[in-house]
Amino acid sequence: MAITLSKAAARRFLLLHQGLLGERRFVGKEGALDYIRRCGCIQFDPVDVCGRNAELTLQSRVGRFTKKTLYDLLYKDRRLFDYLDKELAILPVESWPYFSRYREHCKAHAEQFPDMAALREEALGYIGKHGPVDSSSLPIEGKTQWHSAIHWSGNWHGEANAARSVLEQLFTSGELAIHHKTGTRKSYDLAERCIPTEYLNAPDPLPDETEHLKWRIMKRVGAIGLLWNRNSPAFLGLSGFASFGTEERREAFAQLLADGRITEAHVEGVGSPLYLRSEDLPLAEKAAPPRNSVRAASF
Repeated sequence: MAITLSKAAARRFLLLHQGLLGERRFVGKEGALDYIRRCGCIQFDPVDVCGRNAELTLQSRVGRFTKKTLYDLLYKDRRLFDYLDKELAILPVESWPYFSRYREHCKAHAEQFPDMAALREEALGYIGKHGPVDSSSLPIEGKTQWHSAIHWSGNWHGEANAARSVLEQLFTSGELAIHHKTGTRKSYDLAERCIPTEYLNAPDPLPDETEHLKWRIMKRVGAIGLLWNRNSPAFLGLSGFASFGTEERREAFAQLLADGRITEAHVEGVGSPLYLRSEDLPLAEKAAPPRNSVRAASF
C-alpha cells in the first residue's frame, strides 16, 4: 500500500512534522527534548550571526525556548550529548549505545599513529586528576602526525597540534565527552563523568549491520519527514563504518517497507516516490485538505 499526496498536502505535512505550522506542539525544556528525539539530532554549527544553527532551529519550533534551555539539556541535565552524525551534532543521550561501532572504528583508527598511545595515556591521566580541559589548557605541547577518522576535523594527513589531536581522537573514540562549551571552545572530560551509566555501558542494541542501517535510515526519514530512496546528502555519514552503498540502501528500504515501518508516498508532480515513517501517517492525514488529497492506493 502507498499514499498519494498533493503538493500542497506534502508541504503542509513537512511543516507540521517540523513543528512550523499550527499551534506549538513543542514547548519549553521538555518540548525541546521531544523535538530533538523526533528528528534524531540537530547539527551544531559554530557560526553565530544572530544565533547558532541549533539555537535557531529550536527557537523556531519550540515555545519559550532560550539558549539556556539547550545548554542545560546538554551540560546540566545530561539528557543530550555531542557526537558526530555527518557533522558534529546534538543527540538524545539514549542514542549513545547505537554509535558504539563508530567509536570502535575510531579507536582502531588511532592505532596507525605511533604517538597516539602515549598521548592518550598522558591526556587521560591529566583529565582524570584535574577535570575538564580544552586544547589550550591541556599541558601537551608540540605537534603530532594525526588526522581524524571522520570529516569533522578535516580528514588530512600531516602534522597537527598534539593537544587538540589527542582530545579529538579520544572524543571520537568515546573515551572523552564534551563537558561544556564556552562559545565554540569545547571542554572535554572523561565520558564516564558526562554520560549516564545506563547508557555509557550499554551494549550495541543493533549489532547486525542491516538492522543498524535500517535504524539509521529511519532516523534520516524521521528527521526530514519525507525522503526518497536515492543518493542524497541525507545519507552522508552512513558509509565508512559499514558497507552501505546503493544496493544496501535499497535492501534496507525494502525491508522497512515489508516490516510496515515506512510508507511509500507519491507526491503529485514528483517523479520518484518518497517515504515517511508509518507512525507519521496520522499527521499526513491531518495535512490533507478534506477531500481526496491522501488516497490509499496499490502499486
